[in-house]
Amino acid sequence: MLNPIENPRMQEIFNDSPHLEMYGRGKPIGLDDVKLLTMGRDSYQYYFQVPIEKCVWGYGWSYLKGENPLNSFFRCEASLDQFYTHFRPETCLQALTLDNTAQGWDSLETPWYVNLEPKPFSGENKLGPEHGRPHCGPVSLERLNLEKFRLREVLQSIRNMGYMTSYYASPDQHIFGYFLVTAQDFRFLVVNGQHRAAALVELGSQTLPATFTSIAPRMPRLVSPWHLDFLAGVAYDGSQREVVQEIFESYFDESLRQRRREYVTDWLRLAQLESD
Repeated sequence: MLNPIENPRMQEIFNDSPHLEMYGRGKPIGLDDVKLLTMGRDSYQYYFQVPIEKCVWGYGWSYLKGENPLNSFFRCEASLDQFYTHFRPETCLQALTLDNTAQGWDSLETPWYVNLEPKPFSGENKLGPEHGRPHCGPVSLERLNLEKFRLREVLQSIRNMGYMTSYYASPDQHIFGYFLVTAQDFRFLVVNGQHRAAALVELGSQTLPATFTSIAPRMPRLVSPWHLDFLAGVAYDGSQREVVQEIFESYFDESLRQRRREYVTDWLRLAQLESD
């Protein structure tokens, strides 16, 4: 796969956004760029190209082909059914470690997701919490069909019209998320636009054009071990600090990444067998 700036076909897909400036001439960002972007007070005015191998969705699923349940959908639609059928963690600790017996955290939310006035999950697209969450099962048939519809629609839309067209004119309609950062590495956790991200990967891009949400400050720009220390005893019980660290490190764990890859492969295989 080629960088979209070097690939004529991907240049057509990545049309310039009329509302956001391109950071670094569209070159894939590295750790030094992450430091600038997360600290720059004008960062919301830019979009930046994040290497696919640094992008994750939900509970640690890499956006590389063969490692993301959303991308398997494009090979066999029933693979998404398998994902929601088999991936049913009770907490984010279980979801990230792939260990259904893991204890020490009692929420599907990550420990750095903080609201001053906590509100229950309210659903989206008129589908309430009883229909499930998009990141894991179980989900209702309505939720499942909605996810499939979005994947089909966005792939066809980008094929026909490109990506940064007037359809995505608002900065808050771009792919956005935040960075998880260690001293030597980073991940970009996609929060909005996961279907667009999967479609771009399917179309051959090796980077995702992303930005920070301008809905201040709905999401952080950066989460690091320092932030986890800072929130201890405030956002979560300080006695859970080691569990919180495990949740954070699970996004970087290569052995867990391999296990996720194996799960995606198994779900696709089961889907293809049932479709034959």
